[in-house]
Amino acid sequence: MQQPQFKKVNIPFQCSYTWPDGQVAEGDEFETWDGVIDRICERGPYTEFHISGRSGLTLIVGPYTNGYILAIPTYSVVLDLSFPQDLFYNKEKATRCEHGNIIDQVTAVYAFKALADAGLYEVSPDHEVPVDESGEYFVFDSGKEVS
Repeated sequence: MQQPQFKKVNIPFQCSYTWPDGQVAEGDEFETWDGVIDRICERGPYTEFHISGRSGLTLIVGPYTNGYILAIPTYSVVLDLSFPQDLFYNKEKATRCEHGNIIDQVTAVYAFKALADAGLYEVSPDHEVPVDESGEYFVFDSGKEVS
């Protein structure tokens, strides 16, 4: 079997997470950190990519019947996600997973969005992004509408 050829890229992104009450010291509930996608390999309908953030992870993303899967092999985790721009839903799914590391899983969700926003992951026609009347897609994150 031929080894996949990774392409070097530099796609920076920023992540944020608000810790639930009582899990961290008062005043430390909201965190932000930077990440970068540095390598990518397309494998048919799936895309494998490496991210650096607070740690380094290899991720695999692809479509399936109900949306998208985002695999984090390091933790033996596969997340069932919505379209890449749906940060609210995707972060909820990532943080409810009992395995792995919350920060890494949230970083993976933001990396999935960054990959799509950079045009390196095409949203499946079967899983269209919701649009408003003007044709602009919208996303809900922390209850605030952004476009």
